[in-house]
Amino acid sequence: MSEGQSEQKGLSNIDYQIADAENLPFKQESFDLVISRLGFHHFTDPGRILHEMNKVCVP
Repeated sequence: MSEGQSEQKGLSNIDYQIADAENLPFKQESFDLVISRLGFHHFTDPGRILHEMNKVCVP
């Protein structure tokens, strides 16, 4: 969902950030869920991305 779409729908609990997927700027165990739609074929090191996603998720 784009920022414009979330604004049109009146959603205020979404925060958009640009970050390096290989070095996510979030504390460990910050999220219940991390989703990457349509992105993995663009990554040069998908394993590194999975590691970062796992690191910031609550077990």
